[in-house]
Amino acid sequence: MKKVDLLIKDANEIVTLKGPKRARKGKEMLDIGLVKRGFVAIDGGRIIDVGEGEPGYEAEEVISAKGKIVLPGFVDPHTHLVFSGYREFELDLKIRGYTYQEIAERGGGINYTVKLTRSASRERLVEEAGERIKNMISHGTTTCEAKSG
Repeated sequence: MKKVDLLIKDANEIVTLKGPKRARKGKEMLDIGLVKRGFVAIDGGRIIDVGEGEPGYEAEEVISAKGKIVLPGFVDPHTHLVFSGYREFELDLKIRGYTYQEIAERGGGINYTVKLTRSASRERLVEEAGERIKNMISHGTTTCEAKSG
């Protein structure tokens, strides 16, 4: 039996997204590369095998994914990470039919965020961005591109 660093086994389902090396079209988008009752073998920080059934590997660390689904890490290609001040209060106004212009006239909109961001200390912005990153990681995001403004 080959030895690997990490073995995830007994997963109910594994989503591999295996498929064409191009954008999927039409019915191809329904194929998520699903492996049922499977394993993932990882060695040297790289996935070396994904398969069904019993793995032919031994590992220093074994994770049981029994009853679970194994997914690839999420990639967030567009996020605004560094800012201060949330605008959740605008949701009620939007639901009630207010336009963006009307919300801005009531002190909301991007100008609200800009004002709070400019008044926040560098330390606070770094701390808040760090908390957002931790939250993203805890929900499965492994890669993000952060935008300013």
